[in-house]
Amino acid sequence: MKKTLAFIVLLFSTMAAVLAQDTVSGIVTDQNGEPLVGVAVTVPGSPVPLGTTTDLDGHYELSVPSDAVLEFSSLGYHSVTVQVTGGGKHL
Repeated sequence: MKKTLAFIVLLFSTMAAVLAQDTVSGIVTDQNGEPLVGVAVTVPGSPVPLGTTTDLDGHYELSVPSDAVLEFSSLGYHSVTVQVTGGGKHL
């Protein structure tokens, strides 16, 4: 019984997280304005792993929970975090 209840609670919390989503998108560039390929864009601390990588033109698009924090990381660069504030964003 306890396992069933735990599963049901987990299922509803996952559904709530999926329903409250925003789509964020953007282009990641270096200090010279050149697009960066393969930058990891993740939501640290998310109960469900969320993330993507930038394409050949530095573009990314990701569905994230409202008010999520995005972390951008790539080898050779300092990681950067950005707060998403809802309403669908282009960062």
